[in-house]
Amino acid sequence: MTRKPSRSVLLFGGAFDPVHNGHIRLLSAARQRINPDVTLVVPTCDEPAHKPPTLFPAEQRLALLKAALKKTEIAFWDFEIRKQRPAYTWETLAAAKRRWPGSRFYLLIGSDNVKDIPRWRHPQKILNDALLTLVIGRRPGIPVKSLPGRAIVLRGIFPAVSSRLIRKLLLEPGKRSRAAAMIPKAVRPLLDDWPGRKALVNAYIKERLPESRYRHSLAVAKLAVELSAIHGINPDKAELAALGHDASRVHERFRNLHEAVAHGRRSAALIRRLLALKDKDVLEAICGHTVGIPGMGRLAQLIYVADLAGYDRAFSQAEHVRRIARKDLREACREAVAVKFRYLIDDRQKIYPGSTLFWNSLI
Repeated sequence: MTRKPSRSVLLFGGAFDPVHNGHIRLLSAARQRINPDVTLVVPTCDEPAHKPPTLFPAEQRLALLKAALKKTEIAFWDFEIRKQRPAYTWETLAAAKRRWPGSRFYLLIGSDNVKDIPRWRHPQKILNDALLTLVIGRRPGIPVKSLPGRAIVLRGIFPAVSSRLIRKLLLEPGKRSRAAAMIPKAVRPLLDDWPGRKALVNAYIKERLPESRYRHSLAVAKLAVELSAIHGINPDKAELAALGHDASRVHERFRNLHEAVAHGRRSAALIRRLLALKDKDVLEAICGHTVGIPGMGRLAQLIYVADLAGYDRAFSQAEHVRRIARKDLREACREAVAVKFRYLIDDRQKIYPGSTLFWNSLI
């Protein structure tokens, strides 16, 4: 005699990169239809199976999910995050059975995923499971032509919203408000906290900059965070400014002097529009990292030094400037300007007048 399942468990997995209104409506409809005893939202690790790495790191994606679903009786299961590698659906289901033995499981997916089921790992192991039912939400323009295994199709059509579209809009300066309209209201403020800002800028420069310039930005950020801890400067601001300091440098080498001088100002304007950022310290630091600004603040001085002495710099003076910077930031700034002047003179290049003004402000 077959034992009747003791409880029902609804599983909703995905990258949720980021969570959006379509996710929320789909989950709400599934809960109303199934009325499960347990609802589990299962975010992927940062490198989900069959998909590129996520824009937001797992910790941030989980925070966004919890904000969006704060007033609901939903549990968040970090099984796939803890694996720190791509997890396949059959693995997650097997782990769920071990954790909630004797349960009937419902797996929530969008109709856009139905066509991919034959390419899943061990699809028959999933479809032939007598204790598993697929719950399918129809997406616009993607009908369910045939039901795989045991399946329920939810009523209605769910919004034509996708995390991919939201990510695209978030990474286009000036289009942030369009992206925000597709995201739950409770989530929007978290896109403006420091983890959210840094994730967006990191994704932007990784996608837009040459590989060597991206690696340089990470090296500058590493030193900036280290120096911020020593000198009592906000580490989040230091990291954000370092990540964004070369955001406009789409070419590896400058094509002329004007481009070299202007790229700090252009990068600051780009980051301001990308994040709708009003933080004057961060924008000054990005703007001033090229030729310096007389009287600029300590964060700007830190980024000026970190840019010249970042851990990717191979010339001997970089280590010398780093040693000074760990003790005296202003003195390190003076030495960094001197290093630049000596290089320009030896290479018979022009010294921009603004750099001279900055040097005079430091002595």
